[in-house]
Amino acid sequence: MAADVVSVGLPIALVAGAASFLSPCVLPLLPGYLSYMSGISLEMVRAGKAPARKLLGPTLLFVAGFSTIFVVLGTSASLAGSLLRENQLLLTRIAGVLVVVMGLAFMGVLPLPFLYSEKRLDMRRGRTLAGNYLMGLSFGLGWTPCIGPTLGATLVIASQAERVGEGALLLLVYSLGLGIPFVLSAVGVSRLAGALSFFRRHENLILKVSGGLLVAFGVLLFTNRVYLISASIQRWMDAVGLEELIGI
Repeated sequence: MAADVVSVGLPIALVAGAASFLSPCVLPLLPGYLSYMSGISLEMVRAGKAPARKLLGPTLLFVAGFSTIFVVLGTSASLAGSLLRENQLLLTRIAGVLVVVMGLAFMGVLPLPFLYSEKRLDMRRGRTLAGNYLMGLSFGLGWTPCIGPTLGATLVIASQAERVGEGALLLLVYSLGLGIPFVLSAVGVSRLAGALSFFRRHENLILKVSGGLLVAFGVLLFTNRVYLISASIQRWMDAVGLEELIGI
């Protein structure tokens, strides 16, 4: 059961991370983050005139910083789940309910204001390598309440992992989902305004689809039916010959 949760949870974690990028404390403030990290003026970032090479390094370290926080949280959630393994069925059902609630909150169906607050540490602008990494750590802690629905759902899934490393892996994949858009924004800063406009226009749809995926996964957890997705993926891999390819 736990192995199924992890294998199915990995793509869910990636989608959840990408969806977190659209949260109120990330997407609207993206130009400000890029400016703050690099020391380049906000006007240049918004105009797409900031040199990508000056944005990439600080952004990678910033992403590494908040990823560290999330991986530690994932490890802790997995460790807590393993200590309560004797009540696995009950815990799985509770986890299912929590993931459904988080999904509904992300869709806007169930407002949970406490999940959308933000407490960010006051870090001085640092343009050194260590400063950007520390800033990532700081913002990771500050974002934790703001991106609550998606992060919380991923942590609940991590608590179902059999091994601590699997919980860490789930949150690493979540961090990639959140971090890759940051890196792409830094590399393609000249197209940033257009990309932000696109996401804002389709934000509602993206949030509802992402929340719907969380709700569906939560229902499968509650009913102990996650294995159905794993079995379907296995059959699909067999049908297209991917299983043999992986085995080579």
